[in-house]
This record gives sequence, C-alpha cells and structure tokens, in this order.
Amino acid sequence: MRISILQQGSKVGHTLEVFGVQMLQYGDVSLVYTYEDLSQYMTIRKIASEKTMKSLKSNIPIHMYHYGKPSGKYKYDPAGTIYHSKGKYSMTACNVNPIGYYQMMAEPGSFGAAVLK
Repeated sequence: MRISILQQGSKVGHTLEVFGVQMLQYGDVSLVYTYEDLSQYMTIRKIASEKTMKSLKSNIPIHMYHYGKPSGKYKYDPAGTIYHSKGKYSMTACNVNPIGYYQMMAEPGSFGAAVLK
C-alpha cells in the first residue's frame, strides 16, 4: 500500500510505503505502519492515554487542525486548505462509547479532526 502525506492542501509532501494500517475501535484514529522516519515530513503528535482523556476538566483551552468544506468567508480557499480552530472543552458524556463535547467554531465537513490540548 502507498499513501501520500498531505502536509499542505496544495501539494503532496511525500509518498511512502506502508506495510500495515490499524483502525482504533473507539477513536477517530488510524495507526499507519512504515519503516520510514515520518518526523522529516510532518509533526508527530502523541495520542493521549485514556486516563488523560477522562481527566479533562471543562473550560480548558483546546484547538484543532482540520480540513473542511470551504464556505462563508472561506469559500474561495483552495480545496485541501487546512484550518486551525481554538475553543474550550465542555464535558465528557457516555452513551455506548465515551463522547467529548467542546465549544469551537469549525468549518462544515471538518469531522474527524484531532482535538489538541
């Protein structure tokens, strides 16, 4: 399998050989296995432990980087533009799976973005 890393929306940063992909059950995260050192091409961020996620308090500042469908004042942005949003963590709720709620403006279609503390 080969994937292209999109560091910026307008160009492909690097194509790499992948020997495995694992989807995590309760997160919007995939683990990609490769022998290459990806830190040369992108910022590597650690996944928070479950203990850390459960200990989040309301009103702490958070932010996310996301790709969205350009609309409103951003409707003329090129496809693949990455956006940065800032907000606050609201609360954790649980139905079948734990869900985190936050207060943040994000572009339509930006689901699946990493929420960072």
